[in-house]
Amino acid sequence: MALFCTLTYLGMITLVGCPDLQTLIVGPNRNIGDTAVQAVASACRKLTKFHLDGSRVSGKGVETLSRNCLSLEDLRLSDGSMLSNAALRHLHRLPLLRKVNISACGKRVTDTGISDLVCGRPDTIEELDLSGLCLTSAAVENVAQNCKKLQMLRIHADWCTQSALNALQRNCPLLTDLCVINTMSLPTTAPVATDGDVTPAPARRPQPPARPTKNAAAPSITRFNMTIDQPHDIHERIEAQRRFNADTEAQKEHLMMCLLEDENKGSHFPSVS
Repeated sequence: MALFCTLTYLGMITLVGCPDLQTLIVGPNRNIGDTAVQAVASACRKLTKFHLDGSRVSGKGVETLSRNCLSLEDLRLSDGSMLSNAALRHLHRLPLLRKVNISACGKRVTDTGISDLVCGRPDTIEELDLSGLCLTSAAVENVAQNCKKLQMLRIHADWCTQSALNALQRNCPLLTDLCVINTMSLPTTAPVATDGDVTPAPARRPQPPARPTKNAAAPSITRFNMTIDQPHDIHERIEAQRRFNADTEAQKEHLMMCLLEDENKGSHFPSVS
C-alpha cells in the first residue's frame, strides 16, 4: 500500500488506521512536527519508504521512526527546519537503510551529524544527498570510509578536496553518480530547535526582488552530474567543472555590468503603438 499526497497535521494522525502502509510521501508542510511523525511511525511499522519534505520534525520524531520502522529503506527529510545532528544519531538503528536525503537542512547538520549517520551501522547506504548542509571535506571522507556500497552522492564543490576525492576513489568502487554543486548560500538564521510539535509558522509577506548593484555577486546555480566510468575520472571531471564554473561566473558578471551601464545611461526601448 502506498500513499502520495499533501497532508495536514490531522491527516497524518489519521494514518494510524493504516498498519500495512509501506510507502508514504508527504508534500512540504511546516506544520507537521514530531507528534504526527511519532503517531505514524508507531502505527505503520511496515514502512519501507518515507519522504517528508519541509517539515519541523526533530530528534523525537526521528527516534520513534528509527525504533519502530526497521524495514525502512528510503528516507527523505529534506528542508527540515528542525533537523539537527541530534536527530541523525538515531538512524544507525535502521539496518536496511539504502537511500538518505537530508538536503537543505542548513547549519544544524554538520560533520558530527554525518559521522553519527554513517559510523557504527551496517554498510547499506547506496544513495546519499548532503547538498545544502554546513559540512567540510572531512564529512565526505567519513562517508567514503564507511559507505563502501555508495552509488550516488550529492555534495558541494567546496568539499571536494584532493583528500576527499582520493577517499571516494579508494573506498567506493560502485560510485557511478557524483553530483557536485556550486557553493550555495546557507540560511544565516534558523528557528530554535525543539523536540516537540510547534505552532504554525507565520506567513511571510512577499518581498520585491532586489535591484542589482555593482558589488552584488551573481547567484551560483550550476550543477554538475558525473557518470563515472573509472575511478580516476573523478579528478579530471572535477577540474573540468571548476573551469566551467569560472567561465560561467565571468559571463554572468559581464552581463550584469552591461545591464547596469544601460541603466545608468537611462536607455530604454521605444514603445510600440
